Amino acid sequence: MERRAAVKNMLLALGAAVSTSTVLSILGSCTEDANTGWVSTFYDPSEFKVVDNLVDIFLPKTSIVGGKDLNLAQFVDMMSNTVLDEEKQATVKLGSKVFITRFEEKFDKKIANASKEDFEAFIALYMNIPKDKEEEVFSLLDTTDYKGLSKSKQQDYLLYTFLTTVRSYSFLGYYTSEIVEDKRMELS
Repeated sequence: MERRAAVKNMLLALGAAVSTSTVLSILGSCTEDANTGWVSTFYDPSEFKVVDNLVDIFLPKTSIVGGKDLNLAQFVDMMSNTVLDEEKQATVKLGSKVFITRFEEKFDKKIANASKEDFEAFIALYMNIPKDKEEEVFSLLDTTDYKGLSKSKQQDYLLYTFLTTVRSYSFLGYYTSEIVEDKRMELS
């Protein structure tokens, strides 16, 4: 029952209007081996590679399982496809395209050829930022009509919307995972 309460609290924190049973159902369907031929329902293959790497960076394996161990990229994909409304889906998809474009420009290579170190270096540019820049990003994300922003601000808005969506769903899946819950209970 503790797990259901955690899901409910996390959904409220994320501002999502989706039932706990929906989240647990989606999470439960992600427990299979990642190599079983599962096909992304929301992200195209290059976008899904980005999501998979982001999950691994946001939730690396430590003394307990990491995001990749739990196949949370699948969870993020299914949540994005199932929970987000059409407008938010379009914004997240555009954000993933901005991510890929900026990444490929920065490293002068296709995303398919990127290493984990490339992803870590790129994410650091956007997530390891000073407090004043962080406040600017949060203010930007509070924008109700991003299309009224300058072109560069629109691109930033889309990129950060994508990153925060992937991060939020990654953490939601992780902290509501039965495996993580069991491990936390063992440690306490």
